[in-house]
Amino acid sequence: MTSAKLKKILTLVTIVCLATAGAIGILFLINIEADFLGDATKFLVKVLLTLLVVFLAGLFLLNSVEAIARKNILGFVSAGLIGLSSLMFLVSIWAGLNEGFYIHLTCIIAAITILFNMIVANVIVIGKKLLPLQIITYVTLLYVELAIVLLICGSNALFGDIWLIFAVDAIVCVVLSIVLSIKRKSVVRASVNQTEAAPAVAEEMVTITKSEYQALQNRIAELENQLANK
Repeated sequence: MTSAKLKKILTLVTIVCLATAGAIGILFLINIEADFLGDATKFLVKVLLTLLVVFLAGLFLLNSVEAIARKNILGFVSAGLIGLSSLMFLVSIWAGLNEGFYIHLTCIIAAITILFNMIVANVIVIGKKLLPLQIITYVTLLYVELAIVLLICGSNALFGDIWLIFAVDAIVCVVLSIVLSIKRKSVVRASVNQTEAAPAVAEEMVTITKSEYQALQNRIAELENQLANK
């Protein structure tokens, strides 16, 4: 399966999941007034969370597709981490494991998955371009993830009483991530344009062998000599 087909399938899955989650969300809003869901509410909440997990997994997998298409080991590792963290969240949702060691481990793996997925997406597409910007982005993201994971685990060691530092770091992380995303898309767009232009260039070119080229050179030299002797 080509990367283009895989991207289409993942895009379709994410759209369906998001649309279905939106429909369930609207149903919950209506239920606030009508209160007609009853015992089905808990089940629908689990379905809604499941759809959101699949939606996010699909979005992250889109970043790994290019690496997988190139048979790069980083892409397979990234996809594996996405699958593992998604499965652990689904188990947490349906088995009710939403506290204690299990959920802490799940959040840690999810944080590693997000960071690794972003690094893979940038390394595969833009390589070492904007490397200082990439490093700053990864460091700020790592701080945000560590702070959130520690908070979930019951510690505010990276927050303290200075929430402003976390807020500024989070904003910087988001802005830099958007910049890298735009750069990544521009590189992909340029690559696509170059690929589309290649056939047109090829139609205007003629390929000949070295011997044919030499024969043409000799013939041109003969014609020039004949013109000079007239």
